[in-house]
Amino acid sequence: MDTGPKGPEQLIKTHTPEGVSERLKKGTPQSYLKDMVYGGIDGTITTFAIVSGVVGADLTSGIVVILGMANLIAGFVPVTPFVVLIDDGIPNPFLWSAIATGITFFAIGIFKAKVVSAKKIRSGIETVAIGGMAATMAYGIGWLLRGFADNI
Repeated sequence: MDTGPKGPEQLIKTHTPEGVSERLKKGTPQSYLKDMVYGGIDGTITTFAIVSGVVGADLTSGIVVILGMANLIAGFVPVTPFVVLIDDGIPNPFLWSAIATGITFFAIGIFKAKVVSAKKIRSGIETVAIGGMAATMAYGIGWLLRGFADNI
């Protein structure tokens, strides 16, 4: 049973430079539950943003379903290499994720070309380039902020 100081006295006692330094050295334990929660939030926000945009544009419910399903399927592609390769010891699932996502972007670009009557190859390359730029920016921001979340 802890009979030490409580309230402000506890904070003063534990928030010394030595106490903070020791807590930082221990690091943050890996939490897959926390990762799942934040991933769920991200996926929900992204999907609801798509739904909101479609409803805001006063499009039909069928469009909501089509775009929601496309978002779900497209979101599964980049994650699959991490799920499949997690126990196989194959190096660099990120590389396989990037390749699979690039192929998916290209296929979506070709489909987009059919919808908007554009050149298929050009549309595929354009979609890969735009997706690649967005991914590069996201990777760069992640790289710049690496370790930041562990210290929150």
